[in-house]
Amino acid sequence: MKKLKALSIYQSELLKSVCIVLVASAIYFFFLSNIKIFTVPKLKAQDLMTRLAHAISPPPKNIDKIVVISVDDESFKLLNKKWPWRRLMFAYLIDKLAADKPKVISLDFSFIGKSDIEDDDRIISEAFFDSGNVLSASYFSHDGQYMKPLEKIADNSLGYGFINKPRDADFYVRRARSVLFSKEDKAIDYSLILKTFAVFKGAPLEDIKYDGKNIIIKDAIIPVDKEGSYPIDFRLRFNEFKVIPFWQIIKVDFPPGTFKDKIVLVGPTNEILHDVHNTPLGLMPGAIINANELLMLVNNNFVKYLPKWLEFFLLCVFVVSIAILTYRAIKPRILFKVIGAVVVFWEFGLFLYSYNIRLDYFAPVALIVASYLGISIYKYFHLIVQNIALKTEAITDELTGLYAYRYFVLRLHSELERAKRYNVNLSLVMMDIDHFKKINDTYGHETGNIILKQVSEILKDNTRKADIVFRYGGEELCILLTHTTKEGAFSYSEKIRKAIEEFSFAGNKAIKVTLSFGVAAYPEDNVYSGKEIINAADIALYQAKETGRNRVVLYEPRLLAKAKTKTL
Repeated sequence: MKKLKALSIYQSELLKSVCIVLVASAIYFFFLSNIKIFTVPKLKAQDLMTRLAHAISPPPKNIDKIVVISVDDESFKLLNKKWPWRRLMFAYLIDKLAADKPKVISLDFSFIGKSDIEDDDRIISEAFFDSGNVLSASYFSHDGQYMKPLEKIADNSLGYGFINKPRDADFYVRRARSVLFSKEDKAIDYSLILKTFAVFKGAPLEDIKYDGKNIIIKDAIIPVDKEGSYPIDFRLRFNEFKVIPFWQIIKVDFPPGTFKDKIVLVGPTNEILHDVHNTPLGLMPGAIINANELLMLVNNNFVKYLPKWLEFFLLCVFVVSIAILTYRAIKPRILFKVIGAVVVFWEFGLFLYSYNIRLDYFAPVALIVASYLGISIYKYFHLIVQNIALKTEAITDELTGLYAYRYFVLRLHSELERAKRYNVNLSLVMMDIDHFKKINDTYGHETGNIILKQVSEILKDNTRKADIVFRYGGEELCILLTHTTKEGAFSYSEKIRKAIEEFSFAGNKAIKVTLSFGVAAYPEDNVYSGKEIINAADIALYQAKETGRNRVVLYEPRLLAKAKTKTL
């Protein structure tokens, strides 16, 4: 029967814990996860997963279809040219690349306005026209103005696209914007990389479609959010792409077929040109960010997210498992089990990541903290409710108005534990009304009750708010003196003893009463439990009675030895 009752209590408490963690999960998932304070931790957890996936995943397919031409520090040095370079340099680059028939040449440079040397604009325009597959960059300024290439250059190129990329709350680049509205043209335009992909697919630029949810390029359907952007699937770092310095294109003759049918991206890779950004895989030039975006498009491997309901279900399974595994477990095992559960969750997340399915990787940590706080808050308020119930049931003695014995036992245990935890003093004073039986026999029990109540009032009037007065039983009373040394308890007891001795009780009867006191203290008397400190104070009280009453006796070890001898 006892086992069944214990099992029932266990199941009830476990069920409450499970309910609390589920409520905490719902609050985090539907409310807290969307506020700014959690945005950056969620992004950082996602970055960590990106780096893990990069470390263990095989290289993605179609890397060989992308070549990056980098305008780097070495090219500045070997070509002996100061920035900005003449547009003639880019015309020469296009002529050399076009001879090998790449699929598309995408320049991450904006040729805005006229060149200082007017003939350079004619030469680069002719190079763009002759190649027939060159795209250049445009961009939206901070005030929303659409900055497009020089009209002559734009007309002779295959097209141009904007290169603006949004930044997250921590100023990292993780997303690409594919479509923006041009107020000047009163029409939407597409990004340079999206147009580069369209040319690679053999789709005319005017055939790119946007339906508010997807970008459609021939058979490729690219999902976008309401802002027209999508996450970039970062798979490779700078040195993992085929990167050729600009100067080599100018000075070296490459074997035929090096660039044939390839996507050639041309862009700066040095920090001087301010096109290096923070990404999940570290600092990365804009050209390499574009290469990662293009690789994702070419492989048709877009980032997907679990449906909200399914992600919430998985998180609920996680927190319920944690609650069951850690319920009533000892602390070292709790830590081990929690870490194990988080590792399992992340392994599952890594498995989904390999299929480009993402979820909230920060959630396990957030939910563990939220669940702990939820259970702690529940326990706190549950304790308050229990205390209120206890006080209303049996907190005071009906006759004296002092705290009753039952509450004394609980409070003594609580205060002693607190004294041990914070290494503070605690003293217990036990007192007994001398010859109380004789008073009852002489004046009657009613008078005895009056005296008991008056003694109690004197005690309450002479104690601090932090001190607690109890009726221990019969004519015995006791006081818990918090943060009070043994010496302080002695002084306090002497003060009370004199006040009682000088007072006239029972009104007109003017009865004189005295008290005997026994004092014990933590930690001076080496008492570490409620039973021990009560026993010590009681022995001291007994000694006060034995040695003439109306006095205060402090507990000493010899009194315990004397009491044992007397018992024998």
